[in-house]
Order: sequence, then structure tokens, then C-alpha cells
Amino acid sequence: MSHQRTAAAASLAALVLAGVTMTIPGISLAQGYQSRFQPTTMRMDRWEFYFQTRLAMGETLDFDGGTTIRTDDDLGFGFGFGYNFTEQFSLAGEFAFNAVDYDGTLASGDDPPASPERIRGTVDTSSMQLVGTWHLTQGRPWTPYLNAGIGWTWVDTNIATGPPETGCWWDPWWGYICTGFVPTRTEDALNYSVGAGLRYDFRGNLFLRGGYEMRWTDFDNADGAQDFGIIRLEFGVKY
Repeated sequence: MSHQRTAAAASLAALVLAGVTMTIPGISLAQGYQSRFQPTTMRMDRWEFYFQTRLAMGETLDFDGGTTIRTDDDLGFGFGFGYNFTEQFSLAGEFAFNAVDYDGTLASGDDPPASPERIRGTVDTSSMQLVGTWHLTQGRPWTPYLNAGIGWTWVDTNIATGPPETGCWWDPWWGYICTGFVPTRTEDALNYSVGAGLRYDFRGNLFLRGGYEMRWTDFDNADGAQDFGIIRLEFGVKY
């Protein structure tokens, strides 16, 4: 079933990107955009802020000892802000969030080994990256682009590491209150990525961008850096 979900998600993402690509000429024609580049669409020396949806494709992750995890496709979200140093180069900080379902097989550590165990769950992930983007053309409302990023990822496995605990404090409005929580296993790791896509700058301050990204994350106890495919669709504003 996970392969079917991956194929369906990939097909949907491809249709979205194709739709964006096909819409751009129509928008340009509808606005009567001339060949001369309009000053209101220039990027150089301008800040920009954008929201993004991120479709993380399901992958199989291999860990030490033979344990494997298969993640489902997941639609997350994020945002970023950056600065355009030139018409072609920008540098941005990005933040993204996902809650990914998974199932996997736990390899036995006994000698002789016992039968492997199946597990299912959800991991919450958040990440930040510094991303450099190179726009391949200038002087036009549309441009293909390449980017590369490096940053950090935080993962909450939602797997309990101890019994429930209670914390109490003095709330400024509610007074003395207590709440319970369950400590869970967390991990953080270096991430890095490369990507490519297509950007369209509307006449004015708005822009639309869609692309594909490969991201690698160096989890502890993993069999090398684990790679993830991510399809991005972003809408932003320059100022």
C-alpha cells in the first residue's frame, strides 16, 4: 500500500507542478506582460517572505543491526524569509514541520536472534535550513532555479522513555497549576539538500515557486545519510 500511496502522491505532485508551469504563460498573457522587464518585478536588493507546502515522499530508512523503517508520504508546511543580493542570487532561512506516519521492522539483538517485531507510529519533525538559490535567467517574470541548503533537523519519535511525569508552576492568570506529560525519545541531526524548480514573479510584489528537492539527514545509528524526496509549492511576497 505504501508504494501505491507514493505513486499516487508523485502523480498528484507532478500534476500540480505541470499546472503551475502551464498557468504561467496564461497569467503572463492575461496581464499583457511585455518583453521589457517591469521594475515592480525586480528581485535585486529586496527581501521576501513565503509560505510553502511540502510533500515528503515515503522512503525506507535503514538502521544499525538490520532495523528498517518505512515512512508514509506526508504533506507538511513551512515558511521562509530571505534577501536577493542580485537578480540571480538569494539567501534565505527556512523552517519546516511534518508529522510522518511510519511502520517498520525491529531487528532482534538477542543471540540467537528472536523473530523481528513490527512497529507503527508517528514522528514529529521540524527543521531549519540556510538556502542559497541561483535563478538561471534575469529580466523575465519566469525563471528556472537551482538551490542548495544546509541546516538541522529535530525529531520527536513519540516513543515513551519513562513513566508519565507531572510539572507544576505559577501561571500569571490561573495561579498554581499542574499538568502531566510523557517523556519521549528525541533526536537531532545535520541535514543538507539540493533542488531545482521554476519561479514566476507576478507584476507587483507576489511570486509563485514550485520545485523538487532531495534532502539527506545524518541520523545517529542509521546506515549512512538517509535521503528524502520533497516536492515544494511556495507563495510569497517581495518587499
